[in-house]
Amino acid sequence: MSEVKVNKVSPRTGTDLTLGDSGDTFTVPSGGTLTVASGATLTTTSATVNLPATATVTTELKTNKISPASGTAFTLGDSGDTFTIPSGATIANSGTATGFPSDFAFISTTTISTSVAQVDIDYDYSTYKQIFHFIEGVQADTDGNIYARFKVSGSIDTSSVYSSNTVKKYYNGFDSATYGGNNQSYMYLTNNVGGDTYESWTAQLRILLGSGTGMPMMDLTTFYKTASGNYDANFGAVGIQNFYQIQGIRLFHSAGNLDTGKIHTYGVK
Repeated sequence: MSEVKVNKVSPRTGTDLTLGDSGDTFTVPSGGTLTVASGATLTTTSATVNLPATATVTTELKTNKISPASGTAFTLGDSGDTFTIPSGATIANSGTATGFPSDFAFISTTTISTSVAQVDIDYDYSTYKQIFHFIEGVQADTDGNIYARFKVSGSIDTSSVYSSNTVKKYYNGFDSATYGGNNQSYMYLTNNVGGDTYESWTAQLRILLGSGTGMPMMDLTTFYKTASGNYDANFGAVGIQNFYQIQGIRLFHSAGNLDTGKIHTYGVK
């Protein structure tokens, strides 16, 4: 028998109907349509459904996982397509996200784990226009101040070309003293950081690297415990008194070494 024409196939008994045997293939020809009515369920447990190269779902596709048909990569959509993440939804990334444009990028974390006289960090000044340092838990081995110098033309500049314009805020008022000033050989970041346990220095530094057409500068906000046991803050701006391009920074203590701390570095392109 080559063809059976019928409008309906139903189970002779019960509610289940089997089409063919293991290894059989049932083909819906070109131009034919297999319709699963609303409310019905097409179950393919532990089976493989081979879809055509292009399958269209016009309303909603629900699945717990999408994997490549072959290889290790697959493409979502075509050039010009837009995929919308609705309000309240979350994309949770446990892997590596690449190809997303961003002008703000994490660069590195510098960890101070042994006693050092200074910490030097170089910049990729051909890529980044600004550098952010988020500094936490810097502990010195004695009471003193935190200074900085910039790297210019391949080396740390120790000449008297720096200007420091900062304000020191006590818990009960402002300090009227001048820390730093013009024509200094370093930038004065913080005054009188304690050297005992928990007398550490935390800071946020933002540096405009410059391009040689203006004076580069750094604005700063710091918070720390002083040698007298108070919690103080310094904030303001420091810079170099020349049209340089900054290539790096050196942080150092006025009277001793830096023993512990972390410096997280980010860049803006």
